[in-house]
Amino acid sequence: EQEIRTMFDHMDKNHNGYVTAKELRYYLKVHDARVTNKEVKDFIRKIDESGDGQLSLHEFMKAFSPQRRSCTTEFRTIRR
Repeated sequence: EQEIRTMFDHMDKNHNGYVTAKELRYYLKVHDARVTNKEVKDFIRKIDESGDGQLSLHEFMKAFSPQRRSCTTEFRTIRR
């Protein structure tokens, strides 16, 4: 759980408690992930329960909790 929170905090560049598509894209680019803008937006849409176009810590932690799949699996899913 702490690892997930730390990852979220690194993505949330402006520290407003939300991760936007732009912040997520930047984080992924820095970590050499090759995803398109559409894939990032689709990924956010998939786990954004509130529909506000950004991810809260709660949404992020729920998506990547041990009961769910890993980040890598989540990104593979949107590439289908």
